[in-house]
Amino acid sequence: MNQDIITTVKIVDTLRELNNWTDYRVAKELGISTSTINGWRARGSVMNNEIGRKAAQLLGVEEKFIEYCLETERLMGSAVFEVLAEKEAEMIEENGGLESAAKCILC
Repeated sequence: MNQDIITTVKIVDTLRELNNWTDYRVAKELGISTSTINGWRARGSVMNNEIGRKAAQLLGVEEKFIEYCLETERLMGSAVFEVLAEKEAEMIEENGGLESAAKCILC
């Protein structure tokens, strides 16, 4: 998996780290079960956009940015994936990280 893209697991881990939360607390805040988070970790599943929007609100970033990241993750392995992943990495680098990139993309 490309380490430069923001994945479902990276979003969950960021919520955990920024708030000193457990997976249980992340699940509660997102309105899902811990087994859903375990599934994302074990199977590489991608959260849906509705949960992604909740995560964006908790992270204080633009919902459209998280939706873009999740769509890029869904396309992994496809022909357009490399182009999207490269663009996402550029936006993150140019804007000083996830939060800054989220504030400027698609707004």
